[in-house]
Amino acid sequence: MDISHLHRALPMFPPSPKRFTLAALTAALFAGGCGSVVSLTSSVPAEPVVVDAQLNEWGGKLNALSGSDALLVGMQNDDERLYLALSTRNGASIGSIMRAGLIIWFDPDGGKKQAFGIRFPLGLSMDDTGNRRLSEGAAGDRIRIQRSTQEMEIIGADGQTMRRNKDAIPGIVAALEADQGVLTYEIAVPLVPASGVLYAIGAEPGTQIGVGVATPEEFVVNVAQQPGFGGLPGGRMASAEERGYRGPPPGGLGISTFKEWMLVTLAE
Repeated sequence: MDISHLHRALPMFPPSPKRFTLAALTAALFAGGCGSVVSLTSSVPAEPVVVDAQLNEWGGKLNALSGSDALLVGMQNDDERLYLALSTRNGASIGSIMRAGLIIWFDPDGGKKQAFGIRFPLGLSMDDTGNRRLSEGAAGDRIRIQRSTQEMEIIGADGQTMRRNKDAIPGIVAALEADQGVLTYEIAVPLVPASGVLYAIGAEPGTQIGVGVATPEEFVVNVAQQPGFGGLPGGRMASAEERGYRGPPPGGLGISTFKEWMLVTLAE
């Protein structure tokens, strides 16, 4: 996958002499996501779903979350798998997903319990040891974008994680593309355990499950701990040019974290 365009599309922090407190930054970051619950009904695929981030099988099946078109999400399922698709044209949401990563949470009991999570992409804020960090320059970002779309984290109810190549986890298939200001995402997850399947949602067709779509919360702390939130000493934010980016940066902080929960009725 050609990932050079992903790097150019990421919103960057604008130059500013202003300092932000942790409380102020946290309030700004979470202003876009309040953890609301949206009711959705999954449908049986009219044709086999190919997980390739092209969304050819999703015509008319994507729904807006939080009453806006910032995030469009759709669900389909057969007897064995749940298919989830996500699309956004919102620059701040794209920047958040590529920087912080994206977690899909599942609660087989139909609530908001983080019983089973899948983090993909991992995000630029994760290094080789699993620690979180921000950008270290354009070249480093390009390498980490590539890596973040090749690996996946499985998160258990106890918070324990397992990190593997995304193609090495039986039953789970995921794909992501970000081009021309549009991010598209698809994932297939087993509904019930089966032979050779290590991870499943634990729900039968026809039941209701909770599905959460979220950027990792630790990203807020990670941002606040960076000198100047742009890697420069003295509380000054690095400009786009200083960080190796071209073109005018967007207004504001350029990031938008979110956590949205859906009550999903699985098709029979």
